[in-house]
Parts: sequence; C-alpha cells; structure tokens
Amino acid sequence: MKLSQLRSFLEQNLELENFKKSIDKEVTDYKKQLSKRGASSEVFLVADIDFYLTKVHISELCKQYLNDGLSEYELYYVIDALLLSENVFFENEKLLELTERMTDPSVNGTVTKSVVKEVLDYCLS
Repeated sequence: MKLSQLRSFLEQNLELENFKKSIDKEVTDYKKQLSKRGASSEVFLVADIDFYLTKVHISELCKQYLNDGLSEYELYYVIDALLLSENVFFENEKLLELTERMTDPSVNGTVTKSVVKEVLDYCLS
C-alpha cells in the first residue's frame, strides 16, 4: 500500500472498493499471520509522501468501519501502517493515543464498534 493512496482514500478521493482491492492480498496475508501464535504480522507500506494525519482522516476511517465498509482486519492493517510509518505525523498526542486503541488484537484485544465510536466522537468534537 502506498501512503499517498491511503491519504487519497481518507480524503475521499479514492473509492472504497478500489482501495479495498488494492490492499486485499496484503490484508489476507496479515490476517493469516495474526492467527499464528507468536508470529509477527507484516505491513507493507511505501512511504512515498509525508502525511499529516488529522481528526478528519481518522474520522473517515472510523466511519468506514462503523458502516461496515472496512473489515476489522482492514482497519487493523491500515492503523498498523499509520502507526509504524516514520512519514506519518499525528495532529496531536490524543489522536495518536486513540488511534493506537484500534491496532491489531494482540495489542488491545479485538476492536469493537464501541471503541471506534469513542474515537469518532473525539474526532468530531
């Protein structure tokens, strides 16, 4: 996945279906790796841009998940990519902390719509 492509999706310049198709193989492999006890899960991100991540971007991600546009594993994959990239800069520390709550299940347990709703509520405040 390219960081520029992810930004385009979060800024609603790339349609959901096209974004999902572009990351399908990566997410499938990621999901398989998560199911293996003790295995690390690879995230493939081409950091072709610097990305200043705002509440608006994270709210779009939350909305897509809450509206069943993105699966939990697609959400985990995107969040892990954002958190692991040295080219992503969060608007503020609170946004970073809340985003971390939606990372892969080995860290925070399975994501719930309730948790994502809390993050969205912050983003819309």
